[in-house]
Amino acid sequence: MAPEYMKLANAVQGFFKVGAVDMTQHQSVGAPYDIKGFPTIKIFGTNKKKPTLYTGARTAQGMIDILINEMRKTLYSKLGVSGSGESGGSYEGKKTGDGKNVVIELTDSNFDQKVLHSKDLWLVEFYAPWCGHCKALKPHWDQAASELHGKVKLGALDATVHQSTASRFGIQGFPTIKYFAPGSSDSDAEDYNGGRTSADIVEYALAKVAENMPAPEVIEALSQDVVDDACKEKQLCIVAVLPHILDCQSKCRNDYLKVRLLWSLTIANYAYGLSKFAICRLQYSSHLP
Repeated sequence: MAPEYMKLANAVQGFFKVGAVDMTQHQSVGAPYDIKGFPTIKIFGTNKKKPTLYTGARTAQGMIDILINEMRKTLYSKLGVSGSGESGGSYEGKKTGDGKNVVIELTDSNFDQKVLHSKDLWLVEFYAPWCGHCKALKPHWDQAASELHGKVKLGALDATVHQSTASRFGIQGFPTIKYFAPGSSDSDAEDYNGGRTSADIVEYALAKVAENMPAPEVIEALSQDVVDDACKEKQLCIVAVLPHILDCQSKCRNDYLKVRLLWSLTIANYAYGLSKFAICRLQYSSHLP
């Protein structure tokens, strides 16, 4: 890393200061900054008492990108503008019918509101603009977001700009993908370790949808009108015809109902997983027509 660090120092001379501390000789210097491994890079921006941990690429270009963002924050601060200098709208990709990105751009300022305070399921990609693997993932991420529209939300956060959020989730490499269930906290985030094709991502997301989907509602079919009303707009409708209470007694009927419940859960997971079938509420009847 030393050659890249020297390239950085030469490139930014006159704009930024670049320093190094030998922690084997000067442990007291690094002690206040929670140094746990080497090399550790900290960026001392506007608030010198709270430096930012650098987690990006160990290249001169990667570090310059971060320094430029820090300069932007400092200039905005001097203008009295709140926020971190977020550019907004920088993620360009596949569009929905109304012209919006199918992948939602996330920032330090909107992450909690959009993801953690949401009732939706989320997959979030933490990326860096210079990252080759991120560029390779992008068309698959966009395609998956398009296929999952209305079921699972896919977001993207530039971790080189929005370092506060990236640091909260311990992002160390790019791209990193995390899954957030509805109402998640920071500690609930799950790492996605699956394949990087749109098919892999969609398969994983639909499995999460199935896990979070309640069993279909059960309606007692006391008349043909009830059945028609429940089933007329459904692609799949299951009717369980049960014996009369006088013929089967309560234990017998309860056993049938347990089987019916198992069907409902199985069919719900299968059909929703395929994403092309509507789930009908299961019906049962104690009265033969």
